[in-house]
Amino acid sequence: MVKPRTDLALVMGLALAACVFAALLPSSVAVLRAPLCLPLVLVAPGYAVVTAIFRPGELRTSELLTLSIAVSIAATLISALLLDVLGVALTAAPWMGLLTALTLAAAAWGTAHGRSRPLVFRSIPVGRAQAGALAAGLALLVGAATLGFTPMSAPSGTRGTSALWLLPAPQGRQAACVGVINEQLHATTYDVSVLLAGAPARRFGPITLAPGATWSRAIAVGPGRPVINASLSTAADPSAVYRSAVLQDWNVAVASC
Repeated sequence: MVKPRTDLALVMGLALAACVFAALLPSSVAVLRAPLCLPLVLVAPGYAVVTAIFRPGELRTSELLTLSIAVSIAATLISALLLDVLGVALTAAPWMGLLTALTLAAAAWGTAHGRSRPLVFRSIPVGRAQAGALAAGLALLVGAATLGFTPMSAPSGTRGTSALWLLPAPQGRQAACVGVINEQLHATTYDVSVLLAGAPARRFGPITLAPGATWSRAIAVGPGRPVINASLSTAADPSAVYRSAVLQDWNVAVASC
């Protein structure tokens, strides 16, 4: 049981609230979501872990605060690497969810072992100068967090690229695989032409791909290992060859087509 009115109960509440904000608020309101998630990124997991390790009174307040921030940042980076290894998209919901799970587990362990501290609120006189400095610091922190969590769009007129690939089909099939990857910053329409031993074999298109999307097809080539040429053109300039590829080495091993 988590004791109410303790530091670990407060940390668990902050972590749960930040996780809910990250899951429910859309990325379009990053200016609001970013500062609400800051406790879960900078303080909560580290404080829960440090409190679970050290008994009350073993650390000074400055040491506790420094370790909490350091461990929180380390936990944020490690959780991102773990999600990448597991193949999970690095979005706010799973990232904050993993940090919340770490915070709750550490806080529960610390509470069970008597590491929680009662909350004591002391009145601290704050003058106008201190209040102004505090407000300015919070504004800078919120601004930095907003810039960090807001995706930046490319300048207008920036062009991406596209890739065309041509490989043998896997498992020794008498076929070749041709594919396109759209690395432009906008949806693009393509045409793909394939020549088999110099003679037209297949033509594909129009193929419209969103940014980051891929397209592939398997082309039967019959017996033997002929030379295959593929060319790529875009709807913006259909008469020009934008990319080309040649398949001559049939000893390349691929996993899928």
